[in-house]
Amino acid sequence: MSIHRGAGLALIFYGIATMVAAVLAGTPGGEYDETALRGFVESGHAASLTWAAVGIAGALALLPAVRGLSAGRDAHDPAWGLGIAAVAVGVAGWFIAAGLPVTFLEAGDKVTSAIPLPVVQAIGEIGVLVSLCGPALLMGVVALLLVRRRDLPRWVRVAAAIGGLCGITAPLFVTAFVYLLWAVVMGAWMASRRTPVPSHRMTAASVAA
Repeated sequence: MSIHRGAGLALIFYGIATMVAAVLAGTPGGEYDETALRGFVESGHAASLTWAAVGIAGALALLPAVRGLSAGRDAHDPAWGLGIAAVAVGVAGWFIAAGLPVTFLEAGDKVTSAIPLPVVQAIGEIGVLVSLCGPALLMGVVALLLVRRRDLPRWVRVAAAIGGLCGITAPLFVTAFVYLLWAVVMGAWMASRRTPVPSHRMTAASVAA
């Protein structure tokens, strides 16, 4: 099995799409800001839904990306299983994040005025955690598995260690964007290879070795 350029391009798209969508979707999260929350509730929500769709597309891009980072569709490959889980969690998270604007659009003023702002904040925070931090944690473990790959350049393995730790600690949010930067850099390296990079078959036995 080989790491093809398409897998690198998919990883780049995931990193950029997730980063941009997380910033521009406007999903409530972080410090409680009543003014910002009221602005979110009263906005047209078209932008939020558009960027949520971009986030979903980015999560789906993890499928070909992780296939290139793993031994393929191998049930014994931990990277492949973690990647599938990351795709599922990411898509579900973006649907949770999109749930608020969809509710406000479809239900109208009666629901909009009845939902307390702290509840809007809580639901938005859950959406951010699941859509951004859930896949980051799972892909962070995939990145750490790359550290054992002796066929990869040393700088790639060092970057994977940093990216992996930042993915696992993504709920700190600052580290989440460092992890996404790693995804872009790793994808760019994969996509720039003139020849395919041999993919190491990371079975349970090899990981334990």
